[in-house]
Amino acid sequence: MTYAVARDVQKRVRAEQVAFQSGIKRNTVRPLGVAPALGLSAVFFAALAAAVFEGAAPLTVVGFYALISTVTFVMYGSDKSAAQRGAWRIPEAHLHLAAVTGGWPGALIAQRLFRHKTKKQPFQFVFWCTVMANCAGLVWLITSEQAAGLRASFGIS
Repeated sequence: MTYAVARDVQKRVRAEQVAFQSGIKRNTVRPLGVAPALGLSAVFFAALAAAVFEGAAPLTVVGFYALISTVTFVMYGSDKSAAQRGAWRIPEAHLHLAAVTGGWPGALIAQRLFRHKTKKQPFQFVFWCTVMANCAGLVWLITSEQAAGLRASFGIS
């Protein structure tokens, strides 16, 4: 956009001769598409299935991640719909809480499928921190000697 600076009759600054230029490319980061999100989620669930097969995790862990991911997916869809209607929104903290408790695969797919919360960089930063925290916690639960008592209470060997 180009413009000329001028003053009105009350000596306030204003823009004149405003012209929009075409063909200007914005410097934006293109978010991950639906296919890579599905792929990453599939890899995660395959790793969970391998942990179940090896006896490191019970099958209920896979079921829990599938359930919380589905709930989180629905939360994102509902929030996107509310945003389009100008209705009450789901707080970002609730979306992050759902992701950190295991719903991040569903959140990731929903973000890409609904094109929701993909360009808001502070949200994305916190989202990826929740993904890392959840994965680190899961690995700790499955492999750490300090978590042996916790694993025993869940019936994990």
